[in-house]
Amino acid sequence: MLAGLCLCMLQTALPKLPPNQSIALREALAEALAAPGSNAESDLKALAKKLDSQYEFASLIEGLRQGPKLPSGDPKPRKVGKAKEKFTQIGPATFGLSFESGGQLFTYAVEVPSGYDPKQPRALLIDPGHGTGQGKSPQEKADFLPYFRNHAESGALAGCLLARTDILELVGADGVRGALPEDEVAAIFDAFFRDLVSRYAVDLERVYVAGISQTGFWAWYLARARADRLAGIAPLAAVTWQVNAYESNMEHVPVYVVHAQGDPVCPVAQPRATTESLKKLGFNVKYVELPGGEHSSAFPRLGEGLDWLAKKKRQRYPKSFAVQLLSDSTPWWYWVRVQGLKASGKGRAMDPPKAHLRASIEGQTITLESKHVKAVDLLLARELVDLDKPIVVVWNGTEVHSGLVERDFAAVVEIAVERADWGATCEAILPLKAPSGS
Repeated sequence: MLAGLCLCMLQTALPKLPPNQSIALREALAEALAAPGSNAESDLKALAKKLDSQYEFASLIEGLRQGPKLPSGDPKPRKVGKAKEKFTQIGPATFGLSFESGGQLFTYAVEVPSGYDPKQPRALLIDPGHGTGQGKSPQEKADFLPYFRNHAESGALAGCLLARTDILELVGADGVRGALPEDEVAAIFDAFFRDLVSRYAVDLERVYVAGISQTGFWAWYLARARADRLAGIAPLAAVTWQVNAYESNMEHVPVYVVHAQGDPVCPVAQPRATTESLKKLGFNVKYVELPGGEHSSAFPRLGEGLDWLAKKKRQRYPKSFAVQLLSDSTPWWYWVRVQGLKASGKGRAMDPPKAHLRASIEGQTITLESKHVKAVDLLLARELVDLDKPIVVVWNGTEVHSGLVERDFAAVVEIAVERADWGATCEAILPLKAPSGS
């Protein structure tokens, strides 16, 4: 307790982060996000260590939570892989933005709304990108965007950024490079997101995924794999078999589902049963079932789904959550990073969970219940616990920690970059190994 009081006194004695240093931090953050594995990441960490020794910790966190300081004007082409990007501008959409993941190159397009300013973050609507885009030119792919833009502009999501990837065309089901396991594809979407937020000002509290049929599958799957990232999803005319063994993962993600009663492509029994089950669990789900038998009957109803979702913001710091885990590819769960499973699966959507984790906080006590989880990092913030007081962690009935947790701004910044999330910033990191027999 005395150490905590001394630390608190030391921190309050330091001056607050001045504006010029805040800008330097945010510029360094933008550079690190834009160049994974580069010197920019180590430069940012060095800057964070320096600032930590000079300024009040709370003001450092506030500076970080402002997010990357992006340059004014349109994003400029970068060298990605061995070549410099070549952008194609079609109306308000930029095609040819690219990133690397797992040694492969992927591209995406972003459509900016009228009046977009990099100083003012906007909500983001993601179209995962239907496989029907295979082999099409940017001019042809541009025809996919008005569907999402028009429905967004008709309601409360007007003025959002709109992004569409070619990930599924390349490595999704029937992808031209061969289908990858779905958890690996979800990790590629993480790399896409990191690149996107290094170029465009995204409101991290308002990120939504919408999809129809195949992309509806991916709206569900990204919520299953990265629930901490999203403020909501809108899957239309999509199967839900990939969700059923992982329902707990959806607890804090609002879902708007539209499906035709007689859909001959994706049977209605699946979304009907899944949404009913989620509702019984108390989750925030809106299900609309339409009369008729056309697969496309649900497509015109996207606007009402987006309007419903636009009023939702993501939950950054839920005091409790439970997740089913399939592989090591998706380690981020709100304020927990899973550091390895005892038997990681192959990451295929059809496979049953290989592990599970339930985490909750009451006062200064954190309770973990798990099976087949080897280790975790607890990502602690003032919204969860009082970091000036001792914290107790009980894991599967065994006390694995009792005491203060030291703040470390360099480690916090490193997590923010790796996770591409400065909105749900932690302030201290507590690594823990599962007790024996877990």
